Amino acid sequence: LLACGGAEVDAALLDEIVFGFQPSIEVDVLSNGADLKKIAVAAGYPVWCVPEFILSYTLGDGIAESIARKHPDMKPANEYGARFKTSMGDNLYHGGNEVDGVDISYYGTIKPFHVGENCVVATHLR
Repeated sequence: LLACGGAEVDAALLDEIVFGFQPSIEVDVLSNGADLKKIAVAAGYPVWCVPEFILSYTLGDGIAESIARKHPDMKPANEYGARFKTSMGDNLYHGGNEVDGVDISYYGTIKPFHVGENCVVATHLR
């Protein structure tokens, strides 16, 4: 598989990110009331007065369970993160000194859910 610039792309890792990491990170975030509340407030929903555990219980857990049922072979998000980190070796990026499609896919998955220093996805940025 070739990227736009002609460089070869690690298709297996890209598939793991798209079909494994993305739904896995959604499950993690939706199961965390604090993150779910920050995302909902940032999106303009008036849930600032709703306790986090109620948001998670009434909304997040149901969606997370639905995602998990659709992806029965899904691993925990941290396992995908470890695989990504290992694939980088000592490089700054997966693509070496330049960002490649795998970097864009990985960090593009995290960005919408990064809602603060102690959020669920923050561990994937260390």
